[in-house]
Amino acid sequence: MGTFGLFLAIALVNVAGMAIGSFFGLSFRERLLFAWPIGAGVVSLQMFFYSLASIPFSPAVIGWPWIGFTIALLAWRIAAFFSNATRGGAWSFTFSTRYAASRSVALSPLETALVLVIVFQVVFSLMNLVALPVQGYDTWVIWFLKAKAFFIDSGVSAAFLSDPVYSNANPGAYEYPILVPLLVSAGYVFMGYVDDRLVKIFFWLYYLNLLGAFYYFVRPFSTRLVALILCAMLATVPRIMEQAAFGGAGYADMPLAVYFLAATGFGFRFFQEGKKNDFLLSALFLSIGAWTKSEGITFLASVLIIMSAYAVYTRRREGIKIVIPAVVIAVLFVLPWRLYVHTLPKLSFTMVSELSVSTVLSNMERLPFILKVIVPKLFTANKYHITWALYAVLTLWGFRSFTRREYAFLQAALWIQLSFYIFVYVITPFDLKPHIETSFDRLTIHLLPIAFLCMAVCWKDIFAQGDARRVEVLTP
Repeated sequence: MGTFGLFLAIALVNVAGMAIGSFFGLSFRERLLFAWPIGAGVVSLQMFFYSLASIPFSPAVIGWPWIGFTIALLAWRIAAFFSNATRGGAWSFTFSTRYAASRSVALSPLETALVLVIVFQVVFSLMNLVALPVQGYDTWVIWFLKAKAFFIDSGVSAAFLSDPVYSNANPGAYEYPILVPLLVSAGYVFMGYVDDRLVKIFFWLYYLNLLGAFYYFVRPFSTRLVALILCAMLATVPRIMEQAAFGGAGYADMPLAVYFLAATGFGFRFFQEGKKNDFLLSALFLSIGAWTKSEGITFLASVLIIMSAYAVYTRRREGIKIVIPAVVIAVLFVLPWRLYVHTLPKLSFTMVSELSVSTVLSNMERLPFILKVIVPKLFTANKYHITWALYAVLTLWGFRSFTRREYAFLQAALWIQLSFYIFVYVITPFDLKPHIETSFDRLTIHLLPIAFLCMAVCWKDIFAQGDARRVEVLTP
C-alpha cells in the first residue's frame, strides 16, 4: 500500500490510543494528545502477543481488532449517553477546561515569536527526517534491523534473536525491549515493503507529542508566556533535535523521553489533586516506558514505589485499591517480554553482567572519574544550550519549592534515575570512557523533559514569592 499504508498505520495507532485513553478518564482533547504514545505501546504489545500465538503479521490482523473495539466502544458510550445523559463523566465530547480562561486572549508579539520558533522546529525536523537516510549506528544494527527481521519473519523470531552472529555484534541487544522494532515493523507491514526514511515519521510524531505534552502539563499552573518560553527551549535543545531530525532519529531515546514525561506529569498531578485516573495514567506510561527500553524498568520501579507508598500512606485501603490495577498494568507490559527473554540462550554479556557486591565496592573508585566526565558535558552549549545551567540556578534559587510534595516527587524521579545511570557506569564491563562518551548524551534525553518540568515549577514559585513580598511591602 506504500505511503498510503504508512498513514493507515499512523491512523490505526492513534485510534488504538484514543480507545485505550477513554478508559482512563481522558477528555477528547487529551485522548488526541496522548493517542500516539499510548497507541504505539498497545499495538506493539498486541503484535508481540500475536508472535507468541504464531499469528503472522498483516494489516488486517493488526487493524481489525482495534476497529471493531472502537466501534463497540463508541456504540456503548453513545448508548450510555442517551440512557443517562445527566450522569457525570459517562461520555463527553467537551474539551478540557484546564486553561480555558486564557484561550481567547490574543498572543503577544513575544508569544507569537515563540510559537513560530516551535513551529519552525517541528517543520524542520519533519523535512529533515524524510530527506535524510538512517544515520545512527544503533538505529541500523539494533532497532531497525530487528524491525526488518520481524517484518520478514512476520513475527518476533527467537531464531533471529538467539542468532550468535547478531548477538555478538551487539552485546545484550537481544534482551532490549521491542516496542520500537515492532512499531517500525508495523509500518513496514502496512506499506508492504521496507522504507526507513518514511517510517522515521513515527519518531517525528514522538517529538511533536513531547512538545504538546510538555505544554499540557505546564500550562495549568504557569502563565502562557512561561509555558511557551520553556516549550521553545525544549524544542531547540540540540540533543533533542539530534533525535528528532538528525542522526539520532530512530533511536528509542525520544520515545522513552515522552513516556518519562507523561509518567511524571500525571504523577505530578496525582500528588497535586489525588485523582485515581492520574495515578493509573502515570502507571500506564511508566509501563510502556519499560516496554520501550531497559532504562524504563528502573524508572517504573522507582516512580511506582514512590507513588504507591504515598497513596497507601495517605489513603490506606483506598490507596491499595489504586495500586493494585497499576501493578497489573505494569505486569502486563513487562513480564511477558522478560519471561520470553529468559527462554533465550545467554549469548553475550550485558552492562550488568558483572553485577555483584564485590564489583560495586571495588569499582566505587570510578565515581570521581565518572563525575569528572559527565558534569562538563551537561554544561556544553552545543549539546544542551543553557538547559542544565538554568535548571541548577532555578533549583537553588527556588529551594523552598521542595516543601511541595509534587515538586519533590519530580526531583526524586529525576535524581533516582540519574543515579541509576551513574551506577551502571560504576559496574559496566565495557571500557569506561568510551562507554560514557557514546551513551551519556542519549541517556540525558530521557531526563531533560523532567528537568524542564522542575524548572517550570520553580519559575512559578520564585515569581509568586516575589509578588508576595511586593504586596507585603506595599501593604500599610
